[in-house]
Formats: sequence, C-alpha cells, structure tokens
Amino acid sequence: MFHPKLSLGQVEYLIDRSNLNAMELKNTKLYNLLKEILKMVYPSSSDKFEEKYEDFYLPLRKTGKFITIPLNIVKYKRNFYVHILFIGNLKISSGKEAIEKEFFYIFNDIKRFMKYYDNPNFIKRTISYDFRIGKIKGKYLLGKTMPEKEKLKIARDYRNHLEKNLNTKEISLNDYLNTASICYNSSFKECKNLSSIDMYKKWADGRHDGMLDIKNKDSKEEFSNWQKNHSHGGHPFEIVFSWKQHGIHLYPPYNENPFYGLRVTNYSYAEIFIKMLRALIKNKVPFGAEQINEILDYLTGETYFKVNEYDNLRFIYIPSKEYKDKYFKYIEWDEPNILKLKN
Repeated sequence: MFHPKLSLGQVEYLIDRSNLNAMELKNTKLYNLLKEILKMVYPSSSDKFEEKYEDFYLPLRKTGKFITIPLNIVKYKRNFYVHILFIGNLKISSGKEAIEKEFFYIFNDIKRFMKYYDNPNFIKRTISYDFRIGKIKGKYLLGKTMPEKEKLKIARDYRNHLEKNLNTKEISLNDYLNTASICYNSSFKECKNLSSIDMYKKWADGRHDGMLDIKNKDSKEEFSNWQKNHSHGGHPFEIVFSWKQHGIHLYPPYNENPFYGLRVTNYSYAEIFIKMLRALIKNKVPFGAEQINEILDYLTGETYFKVNEYDNLRFIYIPSKEYKDKYFKYIEWDEPNILKLKN
C-alpha cells in the first residue's frame, strides 16, 4: 500500500488557492527533480514553444484515507508550470531560493506513485470525487422544472411568430421604451403605476450611454443618430441588470436587423426571459431570440451542469452520504486519463 508523506490539508495550506497567480519557487534542486520526472513520461502534446504533460497524480491523505489528485505540468521557456486541480499553481525555475521541504515531498511522492500508472483501475478508485470532473443534468439539481408540454408550446408559438416575418426599420426612443415596458409588465408586479421610462430606470443597468438624454423622444431620426454615434461604453440595452455577468438585453432594430433582439446571460433570469418572450409574441413585436432552445432546455432540466469544473453552470460535489444519495447516480463522470510511461 502506498503511504503519502502529506495530507490534503497540508498541501492546501502550503499552496494558496485564492492566489490567481502561480506561486514562484526558484530552487535548482526542485527544478532538477521535475526534470527527472518528465524524463519518465511522454508529453501529452508539444510544439516549438512548450511541452504539456497532463494527467499526473498527486497521492495524499484525506481524513485517514488514501486519495490522489490530478495535476498537469507545462514546460515553457526553461520554466515548469504546475497546476494541481482545484488546489493552485506553481512556477518552478532554477535558483538558490530556500523553500519548504514539503514541496520536495510533493514531487517525490508524484515520482514514487508513477509505478502505479500501469493500473488505471486502481488510480480511478483513488481519485477523490471532489477532485473529479463530470456533468449532471439540471433536472436533478433545479427541483421544479418546466413541463415538456409547455416547452413545446412556447417553441411552436415562437416559430409561428417568426413565420409572420414582422419587421420595423426605424424606431424612436419612446418606441424602444414602450417595447421594453411590454417586457417589464410581463414579469414585475411593481409596474402598475410606472411610466415606461420609470420602469427602465428601475430595472435597467443604469449606464444608458446618453440614450435617455435624447431631446425629442418621439424622433426616429434622433434615436438613429444616437445609435450610430454612441460610445458603446455603457449598457443601454440591458433592461434587467445583473451583478453576475449580464441580465436580460433587449436590442433595438439596427441596420441589417429590422427587429428587436432578446437575450439573457445570467440563467437565473431564464424564467423572466421566457415571460418577456411570450409577451413580445402576444403583442406582435418583431423580434428574435436566438437562445430560445437552450433556455427551454435549461428550464426543462435537460441542460448539463459541469461537476467540479469552472463553468457558468457548475455543481460542486461534496463526498458525503447526503450528496451520494441525492446526486451520485445521476453524475456522468469523465474517465480519468493517465500519462504514458517510457519503457
């Protein structure tokens, strides 16, 4: 049985995962140890600038159990860049810098553990599930989802709307705000006594880039001139603001697009997006919504969330009885890869 020198907690303490930059270690002895390790394997890929060595494994102790964590090494311009999955990054180069002995334990254990690389089933069993990646459908995470029958009806109504080929070439600021108010009224109860411009001021991003300063709000020419000349430094068309990413955008007709465009970035607004879409259809507004299929898939739970991987739709798996009972059987885990050793 393999006995690691370090625990997961020791490595997490040693390498600050909150530091987005790589931790630099200038130590020739450690640098030469990495050179020895890389001589034992074939690179995953290489070109004239760098060599990549993916799918090493760091053996550790975790609450009395033996686990491994995937890591990658890149050689670039005589430096080694080490990425330990979900732990942190190291930049290792030659030098006389004194470093903690634990860094030698890490790479000596990586080297010692390589003799097990010809046993992929064993390695697969050792990877802790909070350090594995995979995917899971949203219907197992979101709780309430949209019925398939409703999804099909919305998709059908949208297709029928597009078939009408509605369009509008020019609009005024008031035209835009009145169209936005259709969206607001479909989704927010507080709209009752608000004007269209007050609705916009209440829910939009606020950085309107001079759009609300147009003097004649009924002039199509003034709105068109503003569209041509505004700085694009604000978010005038983000009609529902979001602190995370962007919220919901309603783009006005412009040039080759003689219709409005509805778009959502933060999927927590997906239900509001659909309410707005249905209201625009009901009011026969010329518009397009390219995301409709992916949003409907999300609301019906058919969209995949990444497990333990950085993504907009992400699910963190915690090895526990609760998570195992609720989620484990639904997760489609990626098969781990293993570097090929030289003979």
